[in-house]
Amino acid sequence: LRSEKAPETIPLYQYFNKREHFYTVGYFPLGIENYKLDGILGYVYPNKTPETVPLGRYFNGLDHYYETYIANYTGYKFESIECYVFT
Repeated sequence: LRSEKAPETIPLYQYFNKREHFYTVGYFPLGIENYKLDGILGYVYPNKTPETVPLGRYFNGLDHYYETYIANYTGYKFESIECYVFT
């Protein structure tokens, strides 16, 4: 995650629903579902670039979980690769 914009990077937005944060490269100024936009968390790559790894998003029905190691996590369902980040 970069703190400043660099070539080929895009914003990773942070949303909050009074219980948990939700992170996505999607920009929804009015929020998404019951999440309100908090702002830009940092900058990420939309595609694989040298030395980056995928950031996977998982959900268990209540909470989201983000991990750079794509695998099966007990109780969580894989949703998508949200972006690519440096390890």
